[in-house]
Amino acid sequence: MRWGWLACLWIGCLAGIGCDREDTPPAASSPTEPSQPPASPWRYADAMAKALPNTPFRIVVELSRGGQGLAWVVAATVDEGVPQLTLWTFEQQDEDVAPHGTPQPLTRARPGDPPRPAHDEFRRNLAAPGAVVRRPVGLPAADAKALATTLTEHARVANDTDQAAAQRVAATGQLVQGLDDALVFERDELAEIVGLLADPSLQIGEATSQSPRRATVPLTVGDSVRTAQVWAKGEGWTLVGLEPAE
Repeated sequence: MRWGWLACLWIGCLAGIGCDREDTPPAASSPTEPSQPPASPWRYADAMAKALPNTPFRIVVELSRGGQGLAWVVAATVDEGVPQLTLWTFEQQDEDVAPHGTPQPLTRARPGDPPRPAHDEFRRNLAAPGAVVRRPVGLPAADAKALATTLTEHARVANDTDQAAAQRVAATGQLVQGLDDALVFERDELAEIVGLLADPSLQIGEATSQSPRRATVPLTVGDSVRTAQVWAKGEGWTLVGLEPAE
């Protein structure tokens, strides 16, 4: 199953495979912006704020399916001291929106943990006919290496227990925005990516251009080298894969 279409969808758009934009990516973003802007563009931000009073969160995906009266919201949170994604279900009746059921962890908290039951269910909802998805993808960065540097900054803030929860949540949300759908929602590799990028010994090499919109960047930890596949798409640059170096 492929998730390339999800990266290009905004509320009201149903499907669009191959929607990579030709725009030149803008300048890099800060890894420590507020966890949820006051004037949020997210439809369910107010409902999330009521469900999580005084608790930082960062919405990364909203999903609905016509006629069901249900919506699914994926938000970055810090649970048990670990940054991860949590799945919320909301029920809407007329103008009233309320949580439906219990929120579920969506991604594995640590590498090697068993998959979360909610992960497969969310993937099925994403693939269902009539799914309407909103998810910004891509981070502003000057080039592929700058994207790798930005993701590393976000991962280290997200993984730093000395940082405030709001800053860790904001960094987790930004990190997810810089990752392709397949890494997070198909292969559930968020925990591995955070672990790799947050490693203090990580060395980021020079980018090798494959085309004006695609490049590779070597990431080295000790004797291990991974090749980051980086594409210009969505809102800027996006990490679409991590492969062992040849």
